Amino acid sequence: MKYALVVLFAMMSSGCAMWPKQGQGGWGENFLRHHDGNESTWYTQNYDNLKRDLEHLRLRLEIMRARGIEQCMPARLKLAKLMATRITRQLTANMYAQSEHDLGVFYHQINLLQVHFDDVQKHTGCGDSVSAAAMDVDIRSSIQNLLNSDNQFAFADDNLTPKYQQRIKQAAELLLSFDNTSILLIGHTDQVGEPQTNQDLGLARATKVKNALLEHGLNATNFTIVSQGESQPYSKGDSLAQRLSNRRVEAVVLSLGDSHDFSNPVVPLSHWTTHLQSGQE
Repeated sequence: MKYALVVLFAMMSSGCAMWPKQGQGGWGENFLRHHDGNESTWYTQNYDNLKRDLEHLRLRLEIMRARGIEQCMPARLKLAKLMATRITRQLTANMYAQSEHDLGVFYHQINLLQVHFDDVQKHTGCGDSVSAAAMDVDIRSSIQNLLNSDNQFAFADDNLTPKYQQRIKQAAELLLSFDNTSILLIGHTDQVGEPQTNQDLGLARATKVKNALLEHGLNATNFTIVSQGESQPYSKGDSLAQRLSNRRVEAVVLSLGDSHDFSNPVVPLSHWTTHLQSGQE
């Protein structure tokens, strides 16, 4: 009996010692409250993030629709649309936990649908190549918005934040459906430090974004990288927030699914500055 009590005490002590501390994991990290603060629930994202993820999956579905999936796989398309409608209703009803769960299922469903549709197109010729101009949404603007969201960097650093990596991944998922795509990536810094050092840092940041997109299957010839260093600040001022907004990579979708080619990496920066200021496509 004495030995049993000793073992039980040891187990209880070990269990307490093994419990994760605050900030180091555990279910308690995800126990949040609704935006009104009155009702508690289990979920890990807020409404805006969930809605943005849903819109991203809707865009992927729209691209497949533009490629002809409705003629090739109508039943699978209908199931995907039903899931999108279900999640929309859940978000409207503030059912955040359920909508987050179903978004995970929907993401897996869209990935499988993409693979199957690509395979059907390859072996049967059903459908067609997608054209951004033929779509019902401004996909070009959507991709550009993703690449310019959460795109800030830490001071004197070129590492991508987790949020920025997620936006880059989502943009790549959309870009993979298009040929002849050209994107200009422009690295920027704040005004702290030497101009040449900042010029190099801006280029390193743009290179990091390019490499992240390449890791998701895109082609290096799709991208031109340049740096404007500290010369083109997003915010004029020296507060911490203004300096953070200046440490960024700006992405410009020059062409999407057409025959334009702006991907020559040796084109001087003056060409791109003139091109962007003129508003040419």
